[in-house]
Amino acid sequence: MEAETTAEEAKAKKEFEDFMEDSKVDKGSKATAIDHKTRKKQTKSQDLTTAKADLLGTEKELDAAMETFKKLSATCLDTGASFKERQAQRAQEIKDLQEALEMLQSGNR
Repeated sequence: MEAETTAEEAKAKKEFEDFMEDSKVDKGSKATAIDHKTRKKQTKSQDLTTAKADLLGTEKELDAAMETFKKLSATCLDTGASFKERQAQRAQEIKDLQEALEMLQSGNR
């Protein structure tokens, strides 16, 4: 009976030592993983901060560009007359100039 108990104790001790060794290795690998993930989180956090700053700067540039566009669009896009109206005005100007030319030419004769 004593031999049996000693054998079981030795077996249990061996299992415990194996378990402790496995736990130590597992704990080391998890600590390394935590370290890597912490560094990665810090890097991503810095990247996020940089991206937010870039976004803010870009939004300010866009707002300034939109303000300039609004100011210029009134001048550049509002011609007052439609294409057909401008075309009719040009045709009338050409007709008037031709009449004036004819008057000048007939007056010189």
